[in-house]
Parts: sequence; C-alpha cells; structure tokens
Amino acid sequence: LMTWSNLKEIDPAAIRLPEERKLQSYLLDTAAVAGKVGNKSSAVTKNVTMVRQKLIAEGLRLDSLRAPVVVEELQELKKRFGITSELECFLYRGTESSASVIKVSDQSYLLLISPELFSILDIDELKFVLGHELAHIAFKNFDLKQVDYEGLPSRLILKLMEHSRLAEISADLAGM
Repeated sequence: LMTWSNLKEIDPAAIRLPEERKLQSYLLDTAAVAGKVGNKSSAVTKNVTMVRQKLIAEGLRLDSLRAPVVVEELQELKKRFGITSELECFLYRGTESSASVIKVSDQSYLLLISPELFSILDIDELKFVLGHELAHIAFKNFDLKQVDYEGLPSRLILKLMEHSRLAEISADLAGM
C-alpha cells in the first residue's frame, strides 16, 4: 500500500507508469523510430553548446557554495535515481517560472531553473521540480523527445505524442 509517509522509500522506477515504459520500449524497437534516435544534427549539437556557453556567461552556476541545499538535494536525487552522468545546474534569466533538462551527451546534462521558482516555491516544492527533471534523465526520455517526426507515419507520430504525455506523468510521480 502506497501512502504519503512511505513514498520516500519507494524506488522512483517503481512509480513509473507501466504504459509509458511499454510504449517507450515499443517505439525504440520500431525500425522507423529507432533509425531516427540519436541522429542529432550538427545544428542541434552546436545549439546545445551555445546554450551552455550562454549559461556560463550570463547565468549563475549553482554549486555547493552558492546553493548548498539545492546541490545536496541534487546529489541525493542522483543517487536515488541511479544517475551517474554529470549534471550542471544553472539559474537562467527568463520571463517565466520553469525548469528543464537539456541533454548534452549520454554522460552530461544541463539543469536549468528560473530564479522565479526560487521565489515562489518552498524547498519541498523545489525538490518535487528537481525530482521531476531528474526522472527524465533516469527514464531516458530524451531519446524519443529528440526524434524528428518528418517522414514518420501518422500512427507513430501519435504514439510519440502519447509517450511524451505519459513521460510527463511518470516524471511527476517520480518527483513526488
């Protein structure tokens, strides 16, 4: 029986929606989709590099001196989710309250958090957001998020969209 009090003890992967896991496996096993996974254009790679450089120049990299509570929580979440990849966390200037993760490579990710989140969320709410974003890394959602829909049959495009929706729900559950 899952209760709020024992939720912290549950493995995040066990909370993941079974339908999402199955759909991800199905899509990755489908030749038309599998052929597009990992095919990052040089423009996308260049864009990610530019984003990182812009964050270093204009953002604020969160480290153990600037944000010890956040960094400690990220380390704990990485351990809990079994994430061994490098994770750099940045505050960035934006007009909306948001957080996101960008995949740089299989072993490197950027976590972006808007300063507004720090002003409107308490630490438990922020932990939920961090858990949600790290769940996307742990569940390997990036392979399907980056698939170019061009040339895919409409049924597969719909399945990719369905997976995206289910992946957000799974990440919410894991963030909880």
